[in-house]
Amino acid sequence: MSSTFLGIEIGKRSLVAYQTGLNVIGHNLANTDNESYSRQKVNTVTEVPIYEPSMNRPERPGQIGQGVEVQDIRRARDIFLDSRLMQETGLQEYWDKSHEFLNQIEKIHNSLGDVNLREKLDIFWSRWQELSLDPSERAVRESLLESSESLVDSINSLFYRLDRGRREINEKVTGTVEEINNLSGAIRDLNVKILKSKTMGDNPNDLMDTRDALTEKLGKLVNITVNHKDNDETMIFIGERILVQGPVVNFLAARGNRENEGLADVRWESGDLLKLESGSLQAMLEARDVHYKREIEAMDSLAANLMARINELHKNGFNNYGKTGNDFFTYVSKGTDPLGNVDANGDNIAESTFIFQIKGINSLQAEDIIGENGNLTLADSGGGLVQIPYRSDEKISDLVARINVSSLNVNAYLDPEGRLAFTAKGTGQNPPMVIKHIEDSGRFLSGTAGMLNSSGAQGAFDYSRLNEYARLTGSELFTRTPHDHPASWIAINRVIKNDANQIAASDGIDYTGAGKDTAIGQGDGSIAMAIANLRTGDFPIENSAGIQDFYVNMITTTGVKASRAKLESEKYSALVQHLSDERRQVSGVNMDEEMTHMIAMQHAYAAGARVVSTMDRMLDIILKMA
Repeated sequence: MSSTFLGIEIGKRSLVAYQTGLNVIGHNLANTDNESYSRQKVNTVTEVPIYEPSMNRPERPGQIGQGVEVQDIRRARDIFLDSRLMQETGLQEYWDKSHEFLNQIEKIHNSLGDVNLREKLDIFWSRWQELSLDPSERAVRESLLESSESLVDSINSLFYRLDRGRREINEKVTGTVEEINNLSGAIRDLNVKILKSKTMGDNPNDLMDTRDALTEKLGKLVNITVNHKDNDETMIFIGERILVQGPVVNFLAARGNRENEGLADVRWESGDLLKLESGSLQAMLEARDVHYKREIEAMDSLAANLMARINELHKNGFNNYGKTGNDFFTYVSKGTDPLGNVDANGDNIAESTFIFQIKGINSLQAEDIIGENGNLTLADSGGGLVQIPYRSDEKISDLVARINVSSLNVNAYLDPEGRLAFTAKGTGQNPPMVIKHIEDSGRFLSGTAGMLNSSGAQGAFDYSRLNEYARLTGSELFTRTPHDHPASWIAINRVIKNDANQIAASDGIDYTGAGKDTAIGQGDGSIAMAIANLRTGDFPIENSAGIQDFYVNMITTTGVKASRAKLESEKYSALVQHLSDERRQVSGVNMDEEMTHMIAMQHAYAAGARVVSTMDRMLDIILKMA
């Protein structure tokens, strides 16, 4: 017969199993509000019964059960739901941060107070208009100076706020890289502990919850995928590169990039550039190197074109003292060589020619017929070469318009003297505001316009060579590329700032045949009128037809991007909330359910205790028989 002690053993096993169950329920209830906690459950199995089938087993009925045993303690988790949630959370963080940064840019543009930059431009043009009507009135000149100073201060202020915002994001980038490395290191340490625990046959549920919580934090920063296929090794990927593999981490590094004003590139320790698709780090990098950079480049382009176009008119005008030749804005060129030769790669040896504006020497009319066939070869925004064909029956205005609506490196226009001018673009260019290549297979540029000395490849202008000014017919009709970030230093010429009578409002007369040498008179405001007409006249900047349109387009583009980012953020927030609710159903602690399970466990524990006490009394009876 089986031993009486078997009953006590069965009762003891019951007590152990249900006490373990009560402990786990208590652990669940204690973590009810812990978002990273996964509900745990005790899995029990029937103990192996007696007797084993064999020839020498006792001849009595079998098999006899031996009670219950705790098989393991498992957490409720759906790895497929986790993977989906991590992917959508990364996208939500990306759009949420993108909207935050774009909204910051909008606030910067609105930070000038009651009068924004567009309105200050309007006032600036209006003051020139007023001066053209009464150029001898000093009060009008002082009013123009005041509005000019206000405009310049606003451009300077916007630049510095945008630049400061960009550099603050750069600090966040370096901090985020450090956070990613810290999280990766912590996950690696947990991998080691989890593997040791599993090797001993345990389920380290709390350690795995902690690892999953850290992994989810990591997934908000960068787009990651997690591979659990190998039970002994968890792998985390960024794209196709392994970030964490068991006890091994491939750390990231933030390294300054000279080509990007010293701002940090995010690279693997091996030196390869990190490629991202979502997450807050991707939003930071895009905000810094796309959105903020575009705004800064646009402000620089606005400042450079404003200086170039107003100066070209102003220096040909005459002030109240009958003098000419003064710029209205102080213009600072990149490098010191008056011929435009610069050191572009930082080796202290000039190897390139940086020119912002080139003009022909011949006076043309927009309605003139080109008169011959040919192809212009100009650089596009990426530095590649693009051919622009022209026909003999086309008007010059048609060719100019075709250049300006393209994605080329230059804008074209006819200056007040009718000379063809090319001006370099600044946004999305590397280097910015540098004319990269001009070539003509025919004789339009070398003959009709008088811009190049000769046609064909041998007469082409290319910025990557030295002394390219020599290929220009008008060797004095070019403007060197402005010093870095003209929006930061644009200023009124000090001579004019100190004396409003130095403003050149009057046109001149050519009495000698060597150019305008005598002012028409103080009552003439032709130059002031020409400058005022730039507001609505032919003033192509980047891909806009005029300066007013350019600024409006700049603001509108940012607003459209911010609106889209907000919509995407709201969409992914709703999706993440839905997936989080689903996971809470799977992994979360339901207090009502746990209390119900606890009552059942209490009854089972009491029943096990009753079995032990009953068996104890039976043994007591047997002992008293002696």
